[in-house]
Amino acid sequence: MVAKSHERWPGDGSCDTNLRLAGQVAHSHGWLGSDASTPARTPEILRDAFPGPCAWQRLERFVAASRHPTMRAAAEVLGIKQPTLVTQINRLERDLGQALLERAQRGRAMKPAPFGETVLAAARTVIIDR
Repeated sequence: MVAKSHERWPGDGSCDTNLRLAGQVAHSHGWLGSDASTPARTPEILRDAFPGPCAWQRLERFVAASRHPTMRAAAEVLGIKQPTLVTQINRLERDLGQALLERAQRGRAMKPAPFGETVLAAARTVIIDR
């Protein structure tokens, strides 16, 4: 009999994050069971961003990355590898259905896309940014 590989789910450290939800006590998994995960408290624009594990982590990392000129610089500050950050932001963009960031190109820094600005504003109403 072949053993199944262990799948990582919240509670095993795979989605640990330091975010705090507005009006909430800090949790390592803010999306799990928090008031902000319910449709009544989550801004409409963000509701599609929470289909499963690590959703709050992806949102938090997008907010943090938006302050940096490149994905590489953002990943360095966040203490993660660049491909991990790119994958998480790509997933968030896919979940929301639109581009969130205009990626850096030679001589031009990364910046939020118009839709990304709207998502950032909504995210800041839910996340207490530290």
